[in-house]
Amino acid sequence: MTVLTVVGSCRQSVAAAPVSRAIRERRDEVLVRVGRPGDPDPPRDSAGGLERPAPDYRLDVGPDDAGAPTAEVVRELEPVVREVDPDVLLAYGDTNSTLASAVVAGALGVTLARVGAGRRRPGPEGSDATNRVLADHAADLRFAPSEHCREALAAEGVTEGVYVTGDVTYDGVLAIRDRLPGPEAVSDASVRGGDYVLATVDGDRNAEAPGRLERILEGLAGSSLPVIATFGPRTRERLSTFALGARAAEAVSVVDAPGYIEFLGLLDGAAAVATDDGSVQRTACFLGTPCVTLDEETAWPETVDAGWNTLVGTDPVAIGAALSAPRAPGERAHLYGDGAAAARVADALLTVDSSDGPRLV
Repeated sequence: MTVLTVVGSCRQSVAAAPVSRAIRERRDEVLVRVGRPGDPDPPRDSAGGLERPAPDYRLDVGPDDAGAPTAEVVRELEPVVREVDPDVLLAYGDTNSTLASAVVAGALGVTLARVGAGRRRPGPEGSDATNRVLADHAADLRFAPSEHCREALAAEGVTEGVYVTGDVTYDGVLAIRDRLPGPEAVSDASVRGGDYVLATVDGDRNAEAPGRLERILEGLAGSSLPVIATFGPRTRERLSTFALGARAAEAVSVVDAPGYIEFLGLLDGAAAVATDDGSVQRTACFLGTPCVTLDEETAWPETVDAGWNTLVGTDPVAIGAALSAPRAPGERAHLYGDGAAAARVADALLTVDSSDGPRLV
């Protein structure tokens, strides 16, 4: 049996690492990486716990997580799938390579499996929401990271081939947590674990709205602890465009966006994190870091229900209060599994028999 895995962003590569290891202990895997021309592959041995195999195929079709045309990915991916002739095509996330994988699998009659199925967020999200929903409905096997994700699929009438496996990214985080670098690896500020707040603001809704950005900065300035902010290039540009650079410098200590491992170290050491990024909300829960979400909604409501996530929108008073008030978080156990999600995914893939078209046995 052969599994062809397609990853189209750094985060997908991280999520795929433990699954690839689990698959290769049981069956053959061929790895396809979609990325910018000349873009290096993510490190394969970061922190000694996220070892990732080198890709067998590299498709240089542009910045996948920034809008590479799906048709271009389809055109490049289809001949690879024909050549490999896999039993299963395994896709992650919600980038255009995810949707392209669904299109190619359907056209060639290959079983499609989806890791991270069922993630939904209220309100418009753009192409990533479309990619996610279409790929979930096209899939034959759907690996949901939480019970809430299973319920979201059921609400759309999708009940067959659904497995609540836990979150494979949680597996990877657990594997490296003991070897994460401290905040001094990223920040020049005199901070130690537990005496700072981490902030990320990169979502479209906030980064593109000067009023929302200004209110967020005012709220961050109200924190009783110093704030380290890892703004991405787009947000930094908008701060300059909206003449908010000076206000940002007063409110937070801005650092260059760190690598994934360094960011995990910052997140693990923080007293709390303020973010508009769904992945950060989820990962904060993995690490036991209280989260303040700079949005009115979340794709991970279970983190709110468990007391590890507080939705404050862009209300400055609510942001400052949430970052300064003592917390009594709820139970985190098993929200996203027990660290064995990758093995469950690999075991489920063994139930596929593609000798007569996609079907489960």
